[in-house]
Amino acid sequence: MDAPTLLNRRGLLAAGIAIGASAMTPRSWAAPPGLPVNDALTFEIHGEGATLGRHHLTFVREGADLMVETQVEMSLKFGPLSLFRYRHHAMESWSGGRFDRIETSSVLNGRKQAMRAHRTENGVVIEPADGEPYLADANVLPLTHWNRQIMDRALFNPQDGRIMRERVASSGADTVQLADGRTLPATRYSLTGETQIDDWYDRDGVWAALRGKVKDGSVLTYRRLDS
Repeated sequence: MDAPTLLNRRGLLAAGIAIGASAMTPRSWAAPPGLPVNDALTFEIHGEGATLGRHHLTFVREGADLMVETQVEMSLKFGPLSLFRYRHHAMESWSGGRFDRIETSSVLNGRKQAMRAHRTENGVVIEPADGEPYLADANVLPLTHWNRQIMDRALFNPQDGRIMRERVASSGADTVQLADGRTLPATRYSLTGETQIDDWYDRDGVWAALRGKVKDGSVLTYRRLDS
């Protein structure tokens, strides 16, 4: 696989790959779906027959507030040469079951990007990586994948801050492979438009897997690490 092919992965990374309420204590507010029992999710990222890196999420709950930290590291070398390197960090917060704000930074092969968004009484103000801040619909969400609500909402790219134009379809019951080779029942959702991404969620609504096709036709696959 040559360097131009690897650089074409940018189309997928720009979609925010950048990432269940079953065990929650009863509260007076509706938590977003997708919170894992141990408050952490980790995925191995595979592509072109190689393990490229990991995508890790940490969930911190305090009363009616939720903070989600995302860290993504991917790289590929050919001998001593670094052909591809990507890092993404995001801090996403929710309050009372509603998206509140997100701040992200990304580095792809040395090129840096950063964006921010926060909720106001009039909607969500998005400060994109390039261009002027703008006001988006109050229901818009970042495409951070862990929250199944993204399949029912307008989306923005958590890497560059652009509004995304996606169509969503559910393929119903399916199974996914975990990092240790076991399989897990899950429901698949497909996003098509600017991206071609499949996300799977297990029976508790927890993000279980991802598969995304990039512009050169190659595919990245996320396999969840479960203890």
